[in-house]
Amino acid sequence: MKSFIKGGIGKVITDYGTKVMDIAKKGNLGRSLFSFIGSLRADSIQFPELPAPGTPATDKGGVIYVKDDGKPYFKSSTTSETDLTQGGGTATHIHEEVKNVEGSTIPAGTPVYAINEVGNSGKVRIGKADASNAAKMPAIGILDTQLVNNAEGTATLIGIFNTNLSGFTGLDEGDIVYVASGGGLTATKPTGSGNLIQNMGIILKTNGTAIQGLQVSCIGRTNDVPNLDNGYIFYGDSNNQAVATQLSTLLPAQSLASVTSSRMRVKGSALDDTSASAPTTPNASGSVHTILEGTGWIHTEDIGERNDINSLPLNIYTGHGQGTDFDSSGETTLSNSNDVSSGVLTLQSGDLKNTGSGDTTTGQVAIVSGDTIDNGSGSHTSGGILIRAGAATGAGDCTAGDVIIKQGYASSSSGTTTHGTLKLGDALISTPVEVLNELKVKSNVIQDDDGVDCITFDSSGNTTIANTLNASLTGNVTGNASTATALTAGNKTIDGNLTIGANQAGHDFSLHGATTNFSKCMWDASHNQLHFSDQAKIVFGTGGGPGGSDSSIQANGSDLVISNTVGDILIGDSVEITGNLDITGIVRPGISAIKILPSDFIADDVGRPAQIDDVASNKRFLKSHSTAKLYASIDIPLGFKATAVDVFGNGTSSMSVHVMSITSGSIAATVGNGSIGTTFNFSGTPVNGSSTDYLLIELAQTSSEQVYGGAVTIAKI
Repeated sequence: MKSFIKGGIGKVITDYGTKVMDIAKKGNLGRSLFSFIGSLRADSIQFPELPAPGTPATDKGGVIYVKDDGKPYFKSSTTSETDLTQGGGTATHIHEEVKNVEGSTIPAGTPVYAINEVGNSGKVRIGKADASNAAKMPAIGILDTQLVNNAEGTATLIGIFNTNLSGFTGLDEGDIVYVASGGGLTATKPTGSGNLIQNMGIILKTNGTAIQGLQVSCIGRTNDVPNLDNGYIFYGDSNNQAVATQLSTLLPAQSLASVTSSRMRVKGSALDDTSASAPTTPNASGSVHTILEGTGWIHTEDIGERNDINSLPLNIYTGHGQGTDFDSSGETTLSNSNDVSSGVLTLQSGDLKNTGSGDTTTGQVAIVSGDTIDNGSGSHTSGGILIRAGAATGAGDCTAGDVIIKQGYASSSSGTTTHGTLKLGDALISTPVEVLNELKVKSNVIQDDDGVDCITFDSSGNTTIANTLNASLTGNVTGNASTATALTAGNKTIDGNLTIGANQAGHDFSLHGATTNFSKCMWDASHNQLHFSDQAKIVFGTGGGPGGSDSSIQANGSDLVISNTVGDILIGDSVEITGNLDITGIVRPGISAIKILPSDFIADDVGRPAQIDDVASNKRFLKSHSTAKLYASIDIPLGFKATAVDVFGNGTSSMSVHVMSITSGSIAATVGNGSIGTTFNFSGTPVNGSSTDYLLIELAQTSSEQVYGGAVTIAKI
């Protein structure tokens, strides 16, 4: 060991074969550099706070020193200045010295963003990062400890953060946490174009509601594709940067007037909406879906490959009541204070007028999409057909156009005439024709296939169904007396709801018995009540009772008789009875236990009563005198049986249960013995309620033993 004694405070000694320096008393060895070979033994070493020394030369080792911040540092010719309180500067944990200038306290575990440097100190002024505020992003790290405003501390940039962070739900190990909108951490990736996305780390340990271990990996920038509004794309601008841009604003105005999720309108070609005549050539681009405004001309064309396509749908409709301006979604629009009406769409076969002797027959109206006829194994789908009038929208009155589909008519001065037929559906296909709205029959007559009137409607709203025997009606039937007169003959079956008097005009409905003298049921519309005549009965079930019923309700003179031949009569919810209630049998409420209150116990005949102890401010209990026994008498309701006894207290004294008789005071039977605090079951021999017997519970007591109460478990017999 090469050294010297400084000021008489140290000397070199040998201890167990190792050269050490023994510090005999407190002192200052000065700022000279010492080269120790062996061990330095001391109770403590005090380093003064001084400016950082110079860096040792190559092969001259390193120096340990304390700066004016009170922290120990190390540096050498190969290692830059390292804060020894931060794990030696290894790559597994990187911290940044920070100062809170947010203006308020920032909790530990909060993502923070950099504002600027504190002078030339190497410390960073920070605030709370916020995913919804680009000026407070990106985060540079997670705050290690809570900092009040203007306090200094550290933030973890890379490493494991082990301080518990609560206030979460549904966490799993391996979940990613992000900077939250408004600040803090969130396990849900922020949504919406106004929120930036920054991954702050991976959860290493959690109990589901708190982060108990977090692998922080903060790279100082938002690290995910930003959120994007519907209808927008990222478009490279003149600065070669991606900018969120509405797609419709990028489409050439001379070729496309509007694009939506379901259609494209072509403009500026032979199909331009400013054209005054029909196009003479197909669209040169081969458009397969063109909707033309203004002229009413509609054209579809496909000049591409035809070997692997489906038939294309043809949409026919009058133009929308809109202008040539665009709204925020790219749709054409107008703002017009005048009335707006969309046009009428008419599909009609040609008229025929023949003044000669020949027959004339107008053709059918047929709108057919292309057939697909192929024997191959591919999928084949024919195009759909949409016929509708255009929508009308605006500030003034708006009227949508009618869709009129009518057959042609025939007129002849001498020959026969046959009008065209308008047919819906196919006789060879069983699929029904659906009518999605109300069906109005202008002629007031519906005929069957033979041309016979089946259903007729008059101007008063009455409906008449053809009077055929044994008619069956399926579905809901609504009508009045005029309709009912057409249903008098034969048996009628109605599968569905029968509604009478829906117009609130006050219609009665009567059901009569087998003869005029028998009981009947009638809905009395004038009093809004369902009336049963005397002896009329409502029956339920198919059992062995009168008329094959299990239960019944019958008006019998001044009495209402409710009978049940099988099972019980159960009444749910609350029942209010204003008169007398006479019951033959036992009323058994739905209870399963009888409480034993402290007041139910009386003391043994020792001359002192049992008393309530109220010494403690939050407790009240029964306490007998010394070891005097306590007794409780419990009546078992008729129709019930007792199966067990519980008595609660702070002791475990013995308990005896007896069956007593009110007529003799004698013990009729002893059920058995148990103890306080333990359920005493009657071992399969329950005690039934009776008119003379009751339970007597006898408790042995120790001095100052407490009794709180108890319960007798009961069940229906």
